[in-house]
Amino acid sequence: MIGRINRIEILDAIYGHDMRVAVLLQGCDLRCICCQTPETWDYTGGEEISAKALVEKFRHYQDYFGAHGGIVVTGGEPLLQAEFVEEVFKRCKEIGIHTEIDTSGSVCSAAVLRVLDYVDLVLLDLKYTTREDYRTYVNGSLRQTLRFLNVLQVRKIPVWLNQSIVPGLNDDDENLNRLADIVNGHSCIERVQLHPFQTICAEKYEQLNIPFPLRGTPQLDGDTMERLNRYLKERISIYR
Repeated sequence: MIGRINRIEILDAIYGHDMRVAVLLQGCDLRCICCQTPETWDYTGGEEISAKALVEKFRHYQDYFGAHGGIVVTGGEPLLQAEFVEEVFKRCKEIGIHTEIDTSGSVCSAAVLRVLDYVDLVLLDLKYTTREDYRTYVNGSLRQTLRFLNVLQVRKIPVWLNQSIVPGLNDDDENLNRLADIVNGHSCIERVQLHPFQTICAEKYEQLNIPFPLRGTPQLDGDTMERLNRYLKERISIYR
């Protein structure tokens, strides 16, 4: 099985993980206004690699993963290459490598359901909490992402939920209250984390000659993010 990847990165121990190897797959069906990896949008970009060769690369780092390390497949939207991810994860499980997928939940096909048979953890990016915001700022569907989350709930697959916070778009109490309601309705969610929108990606847009939608938008400071995360977690049952 051949897939198209953008690059491979080594991730330090953060957010409760040990060391992980991340592979960014090529192609995305969304156009998020705060996307940090526009270089992965093009389905024909990157390079081809076989699932076998990719897992061999992972094997070189296996001794350093630790109890909570492993590999994470991200993108772009990695589940657009579901058959490739399925084979990668299946090979990883055969040699004892922990598997994570970082996804927007925008795809839920039969092939995606097969991928979930080999997933240890899903990092789900819930971008906004209203259908209107999803249409406007993501060109996607909140209903589809929640459908995917419900599949994870039925299958009892652990989920870490993430949301990027953009000043003026989703940094208000109303968004956080809706997000808390979603989390409280899904026992599969083990952790929730808000992250500040990053402005460093602006250079990538310039290099790709793509207009940057959030040019001039300030990045939230650490104190503000701490306050927002505290406000959210006070309303979520898993943190009480």
